Amino acid sequence: MTWEWTIARPMLLLHAVTGFAALAISIHVLYFVWLGGRNSGAARRARARWYAAITWPAYVAAMVTGALVYPAYKVGVREAWLDANRPELTGFFEIKEHWGAIGLLLAWGLWRYLCRSAPGEIASADRTFWRGQSILTLLLVICAAVNVVIGLWVVMVRSV
Repeated sequence: MTWEWTIARPMLLLHAVTGFAALAISIHVLYFVWLGGRNSGAARRARARWYAAITWPAYVAAMVTGALVYPAYKVGVREAWLDANRPELTGFFEIKEHWGAIGLLLAWGLWRYLCRSAPGEIASADRTFWRGQSILTLLLVICAAVNVVIGLWVVMVRSV
């Protein structure tokens, strides 16, 4: 038994938890970014910034734990069963991987523009800035939701 099989199930559980966390935190960011652009006060905009600061590490944790599960998944699930019996799920899993990479870039962009912007820009209620952040965050939420749903679907059909 190789190390991939030893850690596959615990890492799969951790991958699911971090994936759900990334989705939940992204939804919180979307909520506070949306409120931040509606003249709801600097406190809500600061809260959006705080949640954006933890979205990036949560998304990276989900990607790293997924990468640790992948060798066991590829050999034990995909090649051994999924490709022959449910090839459409293989395709959906590939779509999930692509959306995950896009989501990682969006999470980095959200962190970059909310957490590393000038404090005056975050404190202001500039509608253009907050509208752009809302769109960026909505796309991130969609990417995270696609990853969670497809990941759960594949695991419910066949797990490591």
